[in-house]
Amino acid sequence: MIAVYRHKRRRGALYQKVITLAALLTSWSVSSFCYALELAPLPDFSKSPQPKITLFTIAGSNTIGAKLGPELVRQYLVDKGLTDIQEKELATNEKEIVGLAKQQNKTVAIVIKAHGSSSGFKAIGAGKADIAAASRSIKAKEQKLLSAKGDFKYNVAEHIVAIDGLAIIVNQSNPLKQLSVEQVGRLFSGDISSWSQMGGAPLKVIRFARDQASGTWDTFNGLILKNQPLVAGTERFESNTELSRKVAASSGAIGFVGLNSIGNAKPLAISAGGDNYLEPSLLNVATEDYPLGRRLYFYVSPNTPSALAKEFVEYALSAKGQEIVNEVGFVGQNIAVLNQQLATKFPSDYIDQVKGYRRLSVNFRFEAGKAKLDNKGNRDLKRVKAFYEQQRKNGPVSFIVRGFAEEAGNEKKTELLANLRAKIVKRELIKVGLDRNSLKVIGYGALHLTQSSNEPGTKVKNSRVEVWLKNNP
Repeated sequence: MIAVYRHKRRRGALYQKVITLAALLTSWSVSSFCYALELAPLPDFSKSPQPKITLFTIAGSNTIGAKLGPELVRQYLVDKGLTDIQEKELATNEKEIVGLAKQQNKTVAIVIKAHGSSSGFKAIGAGKADIAAASRSIKAKEQKLLSAKGDFKYNVAEHIVAIDGLAIIVNQSNPLKQLSVEQVGRLFSGDISSWSQMGGAPLKVIRFARDQASGTWDTFNGLILKNQPLVAGTERFESNTELSRKVAASSGAIGFVGLNSIGNAKPLAISAGGDNYLEPSLLNVATEDYPLGRRLYFYVSPNTPSALAKEFVEYALSAKGQEIVNEVGFVGQNIAVLNQQLATKFPSDYIDQVKGYRRLSVNFRFEAGKAKLDNKGNRDLKRVKAFYEQQRKNGPVSFIVRGFAEEAGNEKKTELLANLRAKIVKRELIKVGLDRNSLKVIGYGALHLTQSSNEPGTKVKNSRVEVWLKNNP
């Protein structure tokens, strides 16, 4: 369920409503737009004495490196005109995808080393990788270490390649269906040692966790443990897949993995507070309502990026690349229409504002208290433009751009910030080519689709601009 909060204009009273996600989102209608990406011809390696040419190396997150990275690489090589594509294991969590450039009679390869997010940044710093794959954003200390190579938070360096959800998994024999974030923390900190304390069988809690180098661990530590110590004796894994297999084979086990690594284990619905339990489904993760959702990243050197690595990242971000993201089991960022039925428990003015409109899957997001689009938002502007051009082929369209803000001290300030954010998105959409007359701005104020909280992560989730579409006759 989702808790909804909104300051009522004029009375200043606070609405608090609870609605089910099922009533909110009934189905997806995926748009068919595609902005084409022209791949450059493969460089001429025919005169090179090397029998095999390595195009570039990706290092970092196992969440990306296990399935998504290899599949993106395979399709990229196919679209570059290579044949006989094969995957070869080099070492534990290291592989290369090779293909044959027939006209040049050369074997070319792309190497993937998946030893955790932090290892990717270290590899870029040491000149041993061209792309860092990360299941978290770059840390300040990593930015500092890489500062000689440029600003890695700049939009030419940081790229959101997919949306993922951190799934809390147990053995299929466990009757439990849901846990709060607080309860998960107690389980992994050792405060709860038997499932009988949770109303289950008198079984000892067996804990499995990702290793220290993992971005999945960083996400879990920040969102769940909040830097409490992990209980001694917890078995650590470099691989999501291996962790999931161990949970599936062990009664009393609990662990955490990326969305596409659940395997035969049992995922639990999670609440950030109250009765708002959401499953780690594609739908809940896509709307970024799921409490343990996260973004997956590719980073390239901003000053001296490899041309081929840069092209590959653009390929991953293209409509075709994002379709691959969906196929692998993560959530892609191609624009979709939410055939959304708004429950009557929503505030009436929220419903009335968008009558006759359908919500798009994109949410433009801002840092808490600020009015600057993040890097995903800048990329999403292009996606909305392509979607707009596709929709216009069927007749005139109009949009509502509706801004929301975290509670900013008082109702007036909150609504001003929400309105400013909506106007910024409108301005940027006009810049990329949307007709200004097709865009209507609404600054709604505070309406939280996640549990109300002062934590930075929750504030960012609630600081958003929605886009709604109407196909005019």
